[in-house]
Amino acid sequence: IEMEVVDANQRVPEDFGYLSFNIGIVNTFQLSVFTEEDGQFSLASATAHILNGTDTVRSFDLKDKTNLLSFQGEADGTYSLVVIKNGYARFTREFNITDLNVELDNKPLKVYLEPALTMLAHVSNTPPAPYPDNFFQLEFTLPSGANITIDWGDSTSDSYNMDSYEFRGHSYPSEGDYFVSITGDLQAIDYLTFYDKGMISELNLEHLPELVRFAMWASGRSPKTLDFTYNSKIRSIVLAYGLNDVEKINLPISHEINDLWIDGPDSPMTTSAIDTLINNIYANAISKNIKDGRLYLRNYDPWAFNPDDPDPYRPLIGPPSEETLVKLRELRNAYGWVIDPNP
Repeated sequence: IEMEVVDANQRVPEDFGYLSFNIGIVNTFQLSVFTEEDGQFSLASATAHILNGTDTVRSFDLKDKTNLLSFQGEADGTYSLVVIKNGYARFTREFNITDLNVELDNKPLKVYLEPALTMLAHVSNTPPAPYPDNFFQLEFTLPSGANITIDWGDSTSDSYNMDSYEFRGHSYPSEGDYFVSITGDLQAIDYLTFYDKGMISELNLEHLPELVRFAMWASGRSPKTLDFTYNSKIRSIVLAYGLNDVEKINLPISHEINDLWIDGPDSPMTTSAIDTLINNIYANAISKNIKDGRLYLRNYDPWAFNPDDPDPYRPLIGPPSEETLVKLRELRNAYGWVIDPNP
């Protein structure tokens, strides 16, 4: 390629419209991220960060291909590579760019992510009493002897040999959002819940195949979408006391759910979202003859309950369309489901 060039030896930067000519050394390396499914590894998208101590040098949105990463800094400096993907454990590696490039020999760095239960936890310096500042807690059940590791997202992690019923909590150094990942015997987790000290804005349940019960109680913050499509054994979902962030709930096509509890106040779930949810529940109840279930869809404020209010539960969340109300009444009359408020 022939290029036209200008001799700038006898010129100043201002002659070309610049304040100065600065030459910066750019460090580069290639990165490929892989996930595993059914024994097969596939290229995957993810987010990567180059850190210098606690400072973020540069962030990257990785594609499912070999990515070229570039950043400025000292070639002999020590940096950290952090790779994050929902549903997988955080990958962290310290490196020196000179040594790394010698190691790679012009080949990409390959990162294999481990399946995990992941969430974006939010902690505040004004938690509900009697919990300490910046405290986060979750609860789950595992059989005795199961092993898990929790990466709390603040450069600390804990490993546990579990008992059957467990609370696990962590105090963070400051308020904010932290990417939490749990690895180990995930296939054994059948119950997961978050209380008022368990505020999360993202949650990935993809790698919990045995999950049966899920609950969030008065946490004050929740994901906009809760996705249970990979949890085919789920039977009970409880979202109670002021979870006003949930706009959509995705259920498996086939399941045996007989307990679904959602209450407001001022739920953002639309008629379309609640219709899709109820139609899914109805189709499985009819095809599998699921009787005596419970379906609470109460758009009310439990903290402002007034026993003298003639209509304390307010309307159904959504509210459902007329066609869907017919299905609710069939569940009530023919299959013995408790529907609250009563349609």
